[in-house]
Amino acid sequence: MKNLTTVIKTLVAVGILAGLGVLAFAWSGLYPVSVGSGHTAPVAWVLETVRERSVAVRAADLVVPSDLESPERIAAGAGHYKSMCVDCHGKPGEEPADVFDPAPPALYRHRVDPAEAFWTIKNGLKMTAMPSHLDHSDQENWDAVAFVRALPDMDVAEYEALTADASHDHGNDGGHDHGEDSDDHHDDAASEDTGHHDDSDMISKASEAMSGEGDHRHEMGADSPESAIEGFHHALAEGRAEAALAYLHPRVTIVEGGHIQTIDEYRAGHLASDMAFLGQIEIEQLSRTVQSAGGQATVETRSRFTGTIDGQPLDLESSEFATLIETEKGWRISQIAWNSRPCGKNDVTDQPEAPDHQHASGENDHDH
Repeated sequence: MKNLTTVIKTLVAVGILAGLGVLAFAWSGLYPVSVGSGHTAPVAWVLETVRERSVAVRAADLVVPSDLESPERIAAGAGHYKSMCVDCHGKPGEEPADVFDPAPPALYRHRVDPAEAFWTIKNGLKMTAMPSHLDHSDQENWDAVAFVRALPDMDVAEYEALTADASHDHGNDGGHDHGEDSDDHHDDAASEDTGHHDDSDMISKASEAMSGEGDHRHEMGADSPESAIEGFHHALAEGRAEAALAYLHPRVTIVEGGHIQTIDEYRAGHLASDMAFLGQIEIEQLSRTVQSAGGQATVETRSRFTGTIDGQPLDLESSEFATLIETEKGWRISQIAWNSRPCGKNDVTDQPEAPDHQHASGENDHDH
């Protein structure tokens, strides 16, 4: 009996020492966390196993639709994949993006489990580049699963043929484009009603504000992940381009409308239209989830946008997912992705044009 007590005490002492050792190592900052360094094999195994088992357990009770192999569902899912997935997960003839850790899987190389794929698409995955799609209907998410399941059987020509007619905005997902179609829309609206407001003036003024700030990047950070997100959106709404960019990490990844942008591409492209758009709307924050550990954080926000664009009422529900890292100058955004959909509507054509990536912010009213 005495020997058993000694063994138990020894095991407890070893366990306590091991726990203290793990805590000391975590506190030391010796473990590299940059994407380029990757994980050690044991850490990678633990993270992958936890992620896979967590998804499998939660997807076990899902009822998979019987028509996932129908041409109609596959065709409907093609639009979603083209607009939201291809730049990360790749397609036949094009490798997945190589800027993330963990790397997004090449979905055209292996057939996924339908229930697990649905759960992942709908809920997203923590500490990865996979955002949630809770703002999409279950039918839309199952359509995406149908397409992803069919993807391994496609060659380059079949993929291109199936996605050729898929709308960039993908059905009802509420995404908006600032390409040629968007410009035509504004021109037509202006010709039909001279009282309609033209966004081009707002964008021009925003561009002038950008050039007036100079080319230098402000040395700005934030004392918390949430304040970094708030600071970014406040700066955009107030037309302060360089101040907004200062909240972004120099190697930030901006995912919008299925496309990946660098900070310089964003500055030269959608930044001006974002400032113009946010200057015209009111924003109501619906929910926000912040998770932070070890100098990294995720912030997921749902918001409602209301206002009038080109004389038409705007009412959108927006989802934003951001990852942040803590730097010497404070918290900065290392990845951010947006999507939106009309509130209580099934047809996005009833809504005026807006940027591809609708922003989420806790501010209820922007005064301009």
